[in-house]
Amino acid sequence: MSEETKPWWEVTGGAPPPWPTYNDEGGKSLLATWMEDQLAEAHEELYGDEPEIIGLLTSEQALLLEAFESKNWTGVAARLRDAAATRAFVCVVADLIELGAMGHKAKLLWDTGEFADGYTHLRRRDDIVTIRDWLVIDHVLRRTYSEIGGKKIEWMASWLTAVLRGTEPGKADEQLHDKRIDYIKNLKASLRKDGVARTGSALARLVHSVMTAVVIDEDESARLKSAG
Repeated sequence: MSEETKPWWEVTGGAPPPWPTYNDEGGKSLLATWMEDQLAEAHEELYGDEPEIIGLLTSEQALLLEAFESKNWTGVAARLRDAAATRAFVCVVADLIELGAMGHKAKLLWDTGEFADGYTHLRRRDDIVTIRDWLVIDHVLRRTYSEIGGKKIEWMASWLTAVLRGTEPGKADEQLHDKRIDYIKNLKASLRKDGVARTGSALARLVHSVMTAVVIDEDESARLKSAG
């Protein structure tokens, strides 16, 4: 690979590319490629200490969500006594007990308006993934380009978030970008309105992880057990 075709940061020994002007499409593309290379490490830096839910069943998630809302833990207790309860479920319940969350006065959902740390109301997984990408990109830009004004950083973070979400068959990049920018703008407005922090309390993170967990159903669980 020649020097001309190597990525900017390889040629310059790791330095980020220069900040592009508004109309510099080549410079913005270079910045997007560089940012894509930074995302995994930056995500780990900001969110690496959050609990992971691996192997929770859809039915167990439903029990927990119902208990979060109703404060009725009967179903959770019954499942805990069941020998078929997954390890993930048992670990979640143990963490809830340790955090003192299993009580009638515990505020575990944003609907009450009293959840600790202004817990995020964003319900769809894609919402949460997207807004976290924006927060991570914004974090990297502000740290790397500290001399650039805040408004320019904020606009570029939105642009990069839209671009890095990828392409969709049958849709032009410009059409996708415009649609995504509006979507990201609305997410950011909701984030500000609710005063949601980048990180929350241990309880907020645990509840968040249950609500957004990639869960499996009973048939898939049986298949995995038989395969193991």
